[in-house]
Amino acid sequence: MKFKSLLVLVGTIASISLASALPASAEFGKGGKHQELVSALGLTEAQQSQLSELREDMRSQMDNILTSEQKAAMQNARSEGRRPGRGTLNLTEDQREQMRSIRQDFRADLEGILTDEQIQKLDEMRQSRRDRR
Repeated sequence: MKFKSLLVLVGTIASISLASALPASAEFGKGGKHQELVSALGLTEAQQSQLSELREDMRSQMDNILTSEQKAAMQNARSEGRRPGRGTLNLTEDQREQMRSIRQDFRADLEGILTDEQIQKLDEMRQSRRDRR
């Protein structure tokens, strides 16, 4: 049960962190946002492996921030087909700041494994996403 909860949490956190770089219509998971990012940027096998490691590290850090109640709320929202928002998780200001910092570190680390051309493409994808909001 804990493993299933962790998987739900991991998917949610990763989708939040990558959301700024991907189209709004994409869904996370196999063949979803992750695969779309891999395809759009033309990631190599080595880069895909590094991305997976970065995501796992980020998920672990975020998991350590959330309370058991917040993890349960996230799981409930996901099981209902909703994306957990701020109101769902009732994050404290400290938790929001920690999450923001983890996402920023993730983005910096992600750009560290990308080529200059891939970074430019990622920036274009992020800007396109911002323009649609």
